[in-house]
Amino acid sequence: MRFVKEFIKLFVVINTGILLVFALNTMKYDYIQTIYLWEIFEASAVTSLITAAFFSIDPKKEIPKYLQLLLILLHYACLLITMLFFGRSFGWIEKNTRGFLTMALSVAGVYLFTAVLSVITGLKDAQRMNEALNEFKE
Repeated sequence: MRFVKEFIKLFVVINTGILLVFALNTMKYDYIQTIYLWEIFEASAVTSLITAAFFSIDPKKEIPKYLQLLLILLHYACLLITMLFFGRSFGWIEKNTRGFLTMALSVAGVYLFTAVLSVITGLKDAQRMNEALNEFKE
């Protein structure tokens, strides 16, 4: 059940991030096809599943900082490969260096957006738990 809750939470954040990047990348157009929204929905679901699976691993002891960085880079690479696949399949990007760089930056933007929101919600959850513990002590 915890995995499903985490998947749903990640899906909402990642989907919002992808929609924001999409909006920024398509501002120059007068209209967009509605199929893009369904494609974004699909890409969000798959990347959320990858992210939830990736972060569901709970090591028994603390991971060294260099290994944490390596895991973050591996996670980013998995998401980039997934989004490059979707980008090419859905015709979002061209098959050239510019298309690759655009997708790499877009994935990085969504990654950063997701990380910032996760930190903010994590801090709020910790604050709520501390308040509950303080009330319990009194």
